Amino acid sequence: MDILLSSYLHDEKARTSIVEPNFQHRLALTQTWDIAQGSRVLDIGCGQGESSLVLALINGSHGQITAIDTAPPDYGGPYTVEQSQKHIQASTLGQRIQFLRTDTAGLLSQPTSTVKFDAAVLCHSLWYFPDRASIAQVFQLLADAKVRYLCLAEYGFRASRPAQVPHILAARAQAQYHSLRKPPRQGRGSPTYAPRSLQKSCSTLRTKLAGERNAPATYNLTHSCGMAIGKWSSFAQSCFVNGSTRKAYQMMKL
Repeated sequence: MDILLSSYLHDEKARTSIVEPNFQHRLALTQTWDIAQGSRVLDIGCGQGESSLVLALINGSHGQITAIDTAPPDYGGPYTVEQSQKHIQASTLGQRIQFLRTDTAGLLSQPTSTVKFDAAVLCHSLWYFPDRASIAQVFQLLADAKVRYLCLAEYGFRASRPAQVPHILAARAQAQYHSLRKPPRQGRGSPTYAPRSLQKSCSTLRTKLAGERNAPATYNLTHSCGMAIGKWSSFAQSCFVNGSTRKAYQMMKL
């Protein structure tokens, strides 16, 4: 954990409440995925680099992480994507990670690209995809690029304990809010995808890989305690309480 914390730009006051739980969750995910050390891994929707750091640590010194995201450099807080990624690149694990501002299509469609990936990771990044078609396109691009394993982690939107209910309701409210905007606005929580629909898309990919390339894809849908994202999502309630529903409706029409 110490090497992850020293490699990641954060406020010390957020260490135990936000940063450590984020890393612990991602460490648990990598154990489930069981990506072989020394693999070439594509981290799709890397954001400020939490998952990229964990993958670099677990993957070993001979592995390589290519981390991509379309977010502008000034996106995010309290530290931006650019600030976070620069800090990571200057850290002990930085030489194992390459950050690129691009999407999957832009990376894999380059005629000069000769890099072959052993695994692709989407770690809580599907919230930022505009629709199911865009997700299916990424799955197809990975299949065409002969990526052997697809490692997917996303929220199930089904509460296994009462404390999870507010997060689910807030996330669904945000999805509805974003879907009704004209034009629809992209961002966290727009839209939500149930595990069954994702599994259906993955199963299509799995069949193609297994049948044509003899390389089955794997996917894992998990949840974890201690994550702060539920609290971050709860801002959506402001659009639906205290008499502001009409204002929210007007905003959707913008």
